[in-house]
Amino acid sequence: TTEDLHKLFHSREYINDTFRSPFRFWLPVLGLFTGARLGELCQLEVDDVQKIDRVWCIVIRPGLDEDKESPASKEKKRIKVLSSRRAIPLHSFLLDDLRFLNYVQMMRDKGEKRLFPDVPYIHDAYSQYASKWFGDYRRRCGVDEPRKAYHSFRHTFSTNLKYQEVDYEIRGELEGHATGTAITGRYQKRFKADKLKRD
Repeated sequence: TTEDLHKLFHSREYINDTFRSPFRFWLPVLGLFTGARLGELCQLEVDDVQKIDRVWCIVIRPGLDEDKESPASKEKKRIKVLSSRRAIPLHSFLLDDLRFLNYVQMMRDKGEKRLFPDVPYIHDAYSQYASKWFGDYRRRCGVDEPRKAYHSFRHTFSTNLKYQEVDYEIRGELEGHATGTAITGRYQKRFKADKLKRD
């Protein structure tokens, strides 16, 4: 709800900018404005922030050697299903007000490969640690209903697109859901990033 969002984003940490780790600031905001899954955001690499069709996006994609069964590939990025691979345009609020690209550049200048290097890999996923942190954080903020978890940002994103009457297929592409039939899915090209952002 709007009330929940106010509690989460008007906390002492956000007001005073006192989060101990950058991921604690960025993951809730990115979840709200991209609708991406927590695991998708936690595993982002610096090179996953790209300009596509003159639009800044985050690119959700698997690791290059995801299918190999070897210790070296164990921590590679994963996607839930094939349709999860996508580019999500970044909202102007993230770019202009919060200056997300400055953070990306800072990580690049430090020589970091991952966007959130302080999120550890636990139990075959990057999201475990961040999920536990967010659960503690939201309860501290007074959002303590168990069903309201990080994934609720994804539901909020999806619901708002629906209320704004954004085209079903565009919503599907932004959220990483398969849309249409197997035939249309195979032969139709994806929407351009500038149209996704505009809509």
